Amino acid sequence: MSERLLLEWIGGDRPPAELPRSGTLVIGASSARAGFVVRGQGVADLHAAIARNKSGGWAIRDLGSPAGLEVNGQRVESRALGAGDEIGIGTVRLRIVDPAATPPASQPTRAAPTAPIAAPTGPVSPVSPAPTAALPAFPGYRLERRLGRGGMGEVYLAIQERLARPVAIKVLHPRLGNDAAFVRRFEEEARAAAALNHPNVVTVYDVGFADGLHFLSMEYMDRGTLEDRLKASGRLPWKDVLQILKDAGAGLAYAESKGIVHRDLKPANLMQNAAGATKIADLGLATNIEAESEALSGERKILGTAHFMSPEQARGEKLDPRSDLYSLGATAYRLLSGMTPYEGATSKDILRALLREEPKPLSERVEGLPPALLAIVQGLMRRDLAQRTASAAQLLAAIAEFERGASAAQPMPKATVSTRPPWVLIFTALLFGGGAWFFWQWKEQTLERREEEQAAAQAAARDAARDSADTPAPPVDTPVTAVNADPALPAPAEPVAAPANDERDLEILESRARIALLEILQRQQSPQEQFAELTEMARKFNGTTAASEASAKAGELEQQLREAQAALSERHTAVMALVAKLREAAALEQSPPRPGRSLLAMRALGGQEAFADDPLFKAERARLEQELFARASEHAGGVLARTQADLEAGRQEAAATALNELLPLFDLPEFAAGAAPAGYDALLEQGRRARERLANLRAIAGQILEQRQREDARLMAGALYGPEGLEKELSVLDFQSAATRVSQLAEAASTLPVRQALVTLAAELNEASQALPLLAREYPAGWKRKGVDDPRDRSESLRNCLAADAEGLLLEAAQGATERVPWSAFANHTRELGRLFNERFARELKPEEARSVRALLQYAAVGEVLSLGVKMLDPSRKANFTEGNAKELLECFAPAQAWALRSAPSATLTREIEAAQLLSRVWQDATGNSIAAAVAGTERLLLDYRDTLLVRLLSDGSQLK
Repeated sequence: MSERLLLEWIGGDRPPAELPRSGTLVIGASSARAGFVVRGQGVADLHAAIARNKSGGWAIRDLGSPAGLEVNGQRVESRALGAGDEIGIGTVRLRIVDPAATPPASQPTRAAPTAPIAAPTGPVSPVSPAPTAALPAFPGYRLERRLGRGGMGEVYLAIQERLARPVAIKVLHPRLGNDAAFVRRFEEEARAAAALNHPNVVTVYDVGFADGLHFLSMEYMDRGTLEDRLKASGRLPWKDVLQILKDAGAGLAYAESKGIVHRDLKPANLMQNAAGATKIADLGLATNIEAESEALSGERKILGTAHFMSPEQARGEKLDPRSDLYSLGATAYRLLSGMTPYEGATSKDILRALLREEPKPLSERVEGLPPALLAIVQGLMRRDLAQRTASAAQLLAAIAEFERGASAAQPMPKATVSTRPPWVLIFTALLFGGGAWFFWQWKEQTLERREEEQAAAQAAARDAARDSADTPAPPVDTPVTAVNADPALPAPAEPVAAPANDERDLEILESRARIALLEILQRQQSPQEQFAELTEMARKFNGTTAASEASAKAGELEQQLREAQAALSERHTAVMALVAKLREAAALEQSPPRPGRSLLAMRALGGQEAFADDPLFKAERARLEQELFARASEHAGGVLARTQADLEAGRQEAAATALNELLPLFDLPEFAAGAAPAGYDALLEQGRRARERLANLRAIAGQILEQRQREDARLMAGALYGPEGLEKELSVLDFQSAATRVSQLAEAASTLPVRQALVTLAAELNEASQALPLLAREYPAGWKRKGVDDPRDRSESLRNCLAADAEGLLLEAAQGATERVPWSAFANHTRELGRLFNERFARELKPEEARSVRALLQYAAVGEVLSLGVKMLDPSRKANFTEGNAKELLECFAPAQAWALRSAPSATLTREIEAAQLLSRVWQDATGNSIAAAVAGTERLLLDYRDTLLVRLLSDGSQLK
């Protein structure tokens, strides 16, 4: 085995350390007690220790850490080490490297340190990491390249793998990520920003934490910022700027409705996608930057960019949406001219000009701009709040007026001009302007001083690391107390060695050892820490009685730690088995996801009470719940995106189906306040959006249905109403043609209820068309009697029937002559038509034959009532409707009722009779000059009996749906 091996942190930010030639190298997160300091999820303060073994090599031992120890992917308590072995400590990965074979990856251009360094007593100073081109890694995303640096950190282009869509990932700067209060505000604001849904606002998709970094994913804007476009192509055409103002104005109007002020609107925060739409970035996040700045400085910060800042913002006053409108005007000024309204060598110069001067007129910088556009930009940039464009809605109205071709934009409303003397205004401007100038100068100097101090500290650390690397190695047998991984730390004091023969020195050494042992035993510390200190003390004072006692006590602790580790391992196994059952109950792979059902199944799983306070169990369950909600949220997001596309394409039915199928996903159980899993609130918000969209969709669908019903009413009126409508077929008893007309009408209907009603009517008319042919077929053998009533003769005398066919009857006339009577002669003579069938057949008719007779008589009655109605509704004649008329009207349906008893009850017949009864009362009221009652009855008839054929034929369709 090689005489020297190094311990390297894979992907870490510190140089490697040499494995100890004697003593112990403790690995952990505690900078005060660990020799090799690493930090990551699951890393204990004192996690593991490396020391020489009996064979002369090295071995590693777990010090009872909760997360355990892995070597080459296998969980171990202790194991011998060699070059190439990989060690897992929580999320941290370490590697054993032979420097004679391969230089360590973390120091490719320097020699490895040649001597172990003793552990310090104080905290370890951080060493700046070497620059690296590696991209961060976040679950579910594949980072492609770095896009740039924002106000809060780096921005990357990434692919969201499950949806295969490009997104922008904003990674929070570690300086901000270490501030727990800021991170909490950042996540709250990110969730609030994710709830913002507008075509002119960059959409926030997700916020998360992985690999020690906080990140935010948002909509990727292909064309970048307007500042990028300006720098690449120069000033923009005025028509493009007008559209940008329109898009940004719509986004600001939405922000106003949500009570949000952006505070930092500028070309760099206006972005465009591939379609050319302009969207506002970082809306809802500016308050986080402000809070972060206050937390760092302890004083109030003027948030914004000097070139685009409103005067009231520069003075530190309370802001409202008009401040964003000023910034938008300054942005338009730059886009049109390629210059900012105020120029200056420093920020304080710009602010001074902002507070004291008017900008150079835009018309002097750019020729040929429309006067209306100049007025719009000027209205946005009024320094006086009372004279500035009052709202985004007013801006959009001015743009709309300009687009309609107005020769000049209407002047924005102005407030009453202040009557204060000019010297008061000048003094006020100087006072506030000077305050802003001094604040800005102090801010810049403070930030520059901090950056210089940090750079100096990092340079000193790097120099110290190089000095340590260049130190010659001591002899191989030089004893050391411990190894520290940071070569920038000072060297330790020389170890104490026991003298050989001096009795007095032995007594002193024994006393020192006894004191050291008592100090260790009296300190409040964990068993792992005490074991490490006892082992080190026994080595340091080897040969003393106290060292023997320390070794014995360390042995007892080691046995306790082993037992505790065995119990911990057993508990870990039980926890992971329970977690596996929870995962099975969660049914993560079910499609579509049902997180509510999964959570209830997880709650119902027994055996969880014993592990309720176990950190590993709580962490694993929380991770499982987070995965459950992440999958559900991803599915819901996909459905919402598809339904949005369906709505834009006019596919309301497809969108309604998808949203109704999605709603069960949001049936979630309740959680106590503050106990909801990560992702729970975000999923509830998606559910709110889905229900809102469905409610709006139902309103749209209702409007479409109402329109279709009106179209169907007009369609039926054209086909059924009037002399050329269905009345034509009923007047000659041509039910076959009537059935054909109604069938064609059903095919043209666009609403299902109307179509179904017409199909039913066509079927009954078709049945009615079979009754007269049945009568002809049964003649003469099937007739019990040959005498019939001639409908043209009101004397009701019987005439002998000589023949019957499809056209009608051949009747015997006077003096042996014959006369043909067509079936149409029986139209509007329902009683005679009924007697033609009554007790006529020698056999019992089949049910379908009896139904055809009933249908014939029913619709013949409708036709007769219709003929009477035509007379009553004729404005050229005065018609009286008597009690006798009412009786005759209702008797028209008596034959059909009799045949209904012989076949089967008919709902349509019942509805037609009820409609005829109500119609009869209406006509009687009209005859008796009870106009109010007649009108009320007519309205009821049109409302309650609009499905009857009688009402359809009496109405022109204007009141029907």
